[in-house]
Amino acid sequence: MSRVLVAYATRAGATAEVASAIAEVLRAAHHEVDLAPITEVRDLADYAGLVLGSAINAGKGFASFQTFVTRHVPGSGAVPVAYFVVCATLAQHTAANRASVLAYLDPIVALNEPASIGLFAGRVEARRLNLLLRAVLREMKAPEGDWRDWAADLPAAMFHRTRDRASSSGWDGPR
Repeated sequence: MSRVLVAYATRAGATAEVASAIAEVLRAAHHEVDLAPITEVRDLADYAGLVLGSAINAGKGFASFQTFVTRHVPGSGAVPVAYFVVCATLAQHTAANRASVLAYLDPIVALNEPASIGLFAGRVEARRLNLLLRAVLREMKAPEGDWRDWAADLPAAMFHRTRDRASSSGWDGPR
């Protein structure tokens, strides 16, 4: 059994809920899993794999996610890493929307090519946001809703394989 970290950056909790579901999928596959907000992770030494995620707001992942990957994720590929993003753009699962959301990860992928990338529709609830973000949502006339399809999004096939990566760590990313 390998030890895997699932860490996430979230504002209103939707990404934390997706991260928790990913952790459960990995536990069901007999991995030891630690689940934590990315801002609370201090040491990666004991992990055979990393699953790191962020919400996407206004076309950007959270700075804490980008900073964490830049500072802490080895670029050598020594430890398999998978990324996931949660984004309301994916409320409509079109090829153009998937490509748009994948493009948000380009700066992160350039640092460390992941074993896989997961794309999840998001949730927008104004009541969970601060006043400024509520005003922005109102101005944009952005719809509220929960577009995560738990049955379709969370099977093991939820991740788009970016390449086959064999690993001696016993973990080569979610399948």
